Amino acid sequence: MDAPTASRTHAPASPRGNVYITLHLYLASGEFIIADRVPLDQDVEGYVQDLEEGCIDPSLRVPIPQLEGDDELQYTLVWKDMELQCGRKFIDFVEDHGMPVDEPVDIMVVMLSSQRANYDWMLS
Repeated sequence: MDAPTASRTHAPASPRGNVYITLHLYLASGEFIIADRVPLDQDVEGYVQDLEEGCIDPSLRVPIPQLEGDDELQYTLVWKDMELQCGRKFIDFVEDHGMPVDEPVDIMVVMLSSQRANYDWMLS
């Protein structure tokens, strides 16, 4: 029988027991958007959805397509040339990739276009 393991969400990400991480969000152009304090157990997908809905900064709200076939816009987050994948939590990047918890983390917010991506894929 294996020994039980503690849940990651209850384990501190650092010896100081931080439960939040500070993100500094930037556009791909380098323009600073906002500093945001985020729980380490926040999932990336939920955070991106909040960005798209304008909950974090209204200027980032993605307009809802009005007509079928409109280009669907969405965001992805990039840290140190690494896309923060949906299905992961910020604590995963702290534990697996050394994302710091005791200083702000610079995150690039990149807007993607699903129709353009699909069209580019069909051409290749």
